[in-house]
Amino acid sequence: MRLALAVAAALLLLPGCGLLRVDDSAVQRLPLESKLDLIEAENDLFIAVDAVDEAANRVIETKEDYKKADNAISEAGEALSQAEQAKDQKLIDISRLSVTESRQRRDFLDSWEDVMWAQLDVEKAKLELARGRYEKARAQAVKKANVEGAQKIKIEDYDRQVAELEATVKKRVADAAKALTQKLTAVEEELYQTKNRASEDPLNFPIKLNNKLAHVLGVVEGSDNPPTQQSYMVYEDVATRVNGQLKTLEGLMNNDLAAFNKLIHDANVPAIQAPAKK
Repeated sequence: MRLALAVAAALLLLPGCGLLRVDDSAVQRLPLESKLDLIEAENDLFIAVDAVDEAANRVIETKEDYKKADNAISEAGEALSQAEQAKDQKLIDISRLSVTESRQRRDFLDSWEDVMWAQLDVEKAKLELARGRYEKARAQAVKKANVEGAQKIKIEDYDRQVAELEATVKKRVADAAKALTQKLTAVEEELYQTKNRASEDPLNFPIKLNNKLAHVLGVVEGSDNPPTQQSYMVYEDVATRVNGQLKTLEGLMNNDLAAFNKLIHDANVPAIQAPAKK
């Protein structure tokens, strides 16, 4: 059995921490038709357990992919050292690109792992919510059938518990939104100096990739001669880093945003639409 599946099974079997529960003996006294009314809430509970299992496995898979990307960086670094020793410029350029791409892959997976952990936190909160709703359904069934123990049950206590668990789910979603915003901001701040507000600000804050590309363009356009080898090298370096950030952004839009929208859809919060590509 997979580790994540074992964890999820344990989550189902164990009662929620501090969760208000209906006495099992009162539920056992229910007539058959009342027990059948609990099937939907039971199914929702099993669905929530499966969701925790899937989220836990995605975390494990992402961590494994990160290790592979880390190994790829080491292999690309060794290839670069060999190319430099051989003084083969073509191999050096290829190896440098390989190192850069491997690092970009690892950086993306680092961000993606944060999203997967956030999703797992949300799914755990939703599992607790499913437990709370299940206990509320049990309480309502016991109260309706008026079996022994029904007089001790206050439905409003279970209503309050479900409301608190719903608020917890929404808070976890808000935390996931904050994490996604930070990742998008990190890409923006690599591409553009967001602190520039006045004409003197470029003197106070470091230039970013768009400024460096503009500088290379200015140097090339300011000369009647063809671009120098050094200009080509600088352009390739900056352009590769820009493309890396754009690739990260594409991953955030296609993967992180999609995963986040699934979370908020399940929590009944309006989804976020990525702007159309121009």
